[in-house]
Amino acid sequence: MNGKKNFKTAMALFALVIVVFSMRISTSFASTFTAYLAAREFEQTMPGGEIVTMYGFVQDSNRNLENYCGEIPTAPGPLINIPSTKDVLRIKLRNDLGVPVSLMIPGLEQTSGKDPHRDDLDSTGRMRVTSFREETQPHTIGTYEWKTRPGTFMLRSGSNPAVQVQMGLYAGVKQDYRSTRQAYKEVTTRHIAEQMIFFSEIDPDLHKAVADGSYGTPAYPSTIHYKPKYFLINGGNASSLVVGRRRETVLLRLFNTGLQPRVPTLLGPNWEVIAEDGYAYNYSKNDQYSTLLTAMKTKDILLKIPSSARTGDRYPLFDRKLGLMNNVNVDLMDINDPESGMLTYLEVGARPRSGSGLWPWGAPKTSGSYDTDQNCVRVID
Repeated sequence: MNGKKNFKTAMALFALVIVVFSMRISTSFASTFTAYLAAREFEQTMPGGEIVTMYGFVQDSNRNLENYCGEIPTAPGPLINIPSTKDVLRIKLRNDLGVPVSLMIPGLEQTSGKDPHRDDLDSTGRMRVTSFREETQPHTIGTYEWKTRPGTFMLRSGSNPAVQVQMGLYAGVKQDYRSTRQAYKEVTTRHIAEQMIFFSEIDPDLHKAVADGSYGTPAYPSTIHYKPKYFLINGGNASSLVVGRRRETVLLRLFNTGLQPRVPTLLGPNWEVIAEDGYAYNYSKNDQYSTLLTAMKTKDILLKIPSSARTGDRYPLFDRKLGLMNNVNVDLMDINDPESGMLTYLEVGARPRSGSGLWPWGAPKTSGSYDTDQNCVRVID
């Protein structure tokens, strides 16, 4: 009996050693994709000409975060396209703002920089969370890491997110399943082309209060009084998005970076909602023409372009909650730009090229003013 018992114990210990060793091996061979970002302030011209102070992420072309080489921050920020062979995403962030910033990606397990930051904020001495993640202080560099998996995710600030995300600190993150044309493990998520579509909104009074330091005062105490006047798609005015040719299946990755829910609605062919927040549905939602996109949410949609479509055909995509007009004075009905707002067109045409690695989303309407280090040496992979 004792011999059998000792044998079972030895086998259990041996199995435990094998498991621990395997975990160490898998960890040591984990492949990491590293992105180098900076958080900076810039100015953007709204429809009608109003200039608004924004925050934004920018890719550091030197990949050393030591010099500023004239890169212009954007909102949305650069797309982080994680290769399917990578197991870990590492972001090194240089904070060029005057306030602390942190990074979080809801839906991905964060392994570094994940602890919340607390401050004694109220008169009773209670500790309040002011950031969901460890903060990178102004003019310093922080490192954040996540375990990766296939899906569509939103990178955003975890510090005072009701303000900093609205100021522009957000970007898209994606990883395909083994292939650049399959979004998830399910083979039904294969596609030929894709487009990323950000719905965002801007309250210029909030941006002004943050810029002049009056946010948190009686002049603008909190985002409870948030009243957006500008409604944007991909950070700007309406324009056509080329999605692909007839009979092709296109993946639409939708993001809502605002504080209010949106209802993207397509006129024309129906679509299939396949995932949200980076999690594929157990069943697809077929034959839909709209979907509820709540604040800070992502959704993946498959659209099959009809066989009857011709090159140049356009299908309107808009917000059914009617964020369709920018800077409207309801009392005077003063509409600066009636054709702007959350309205764009999905156009049938040549297949859009997919980005690889980390690439700029696009330049803002008006670039900011910066002191550029003329001794920068750009590194090209």
